[in-house]
Amino acid sequence: MRTLHPLRHVRRPCHPPSLFAAATGALFALIIETAQATVPFISRLCDTDDLITNTLGACAGAALGALILRRLPKGTPLHR
Repeated sequence: MRTLHPLRHVRRPCHPPSLFAAATGALFALIIETAQATVPFISRLCDTDDLITNTLGACAGAALGALILRRLPKGTPLHR
């Protein structure tokens, strides 16, 4: 039985693993900044600039990883 997926015909703007990596990096940064703001015994300060720069860094790393993987020939092993 086939399922009807609403976004089946929409062209994806980026590579799904890189999107997952960027989203995971942003979520991790958000969790760290939230913990710094809410947990009283952590002696660190919460700053939105940290959240923004960490998210941009995760996006840049994901884009760089996608670019490197795109440049590798198909079937190239990623391990030694």
